[in-house]
Amino acid sequence: MKTRDYILLALSLFLIIFFAVSSKGQNTQKEETVFVAASLQPFVFDFIKEARKRGFDPLDRIISLDSIKFKNDNRTLGLYANNNVYINPFLNIDSHIIKVVVFHELFHAVYKMPHCHKKCNHLMGAYKPENFTFSLYYNDEIWQTVLDIEFNRIK
Repeated sequence: MKTRDYILLALSLFLIIFFAVSSKGQNTQKEETVFVAASLQPFVFDFIKEARKRGFDPLDRIISLDSIKFKNDNRTLGLYANNNVYINPFLNIDSHIIKVVVFHELFHAVYKMPHCHKKCNHLMGAYKPENFTFSLYYNDEIWQTVLDIEFNRIK
């Protein structure tokens, strides 16, 4: 993602949050803001970019979440629960794994995407085959194909 894209997305999120906060008290509608941990923002921006590239715009749904943040949990890499996306901070050892898990959880949160309940290489697989490795997704051609498969499941 180019620096210009990050700036535009950050500005868009800032303006939405600014207007939501500045209009506080002017109406009784739910404020549409989301807290996104700073180190997770580039992955959320990438998700938005990849969705838009495929004809989807997840921004309104992302903003309707309460938070996207790190939470210690030794049982899972990530979790979507109670309108929050939680990422295990242990994943800070590899930013690419964080990206994969953020995308997985945002598919749950934004598009209500279920798991693939068999051992599969789908991004949304609940269980991975024994020989699975996240390094598979370092190959951009494979990553784009995986994203195409998941976004096509939405349609």
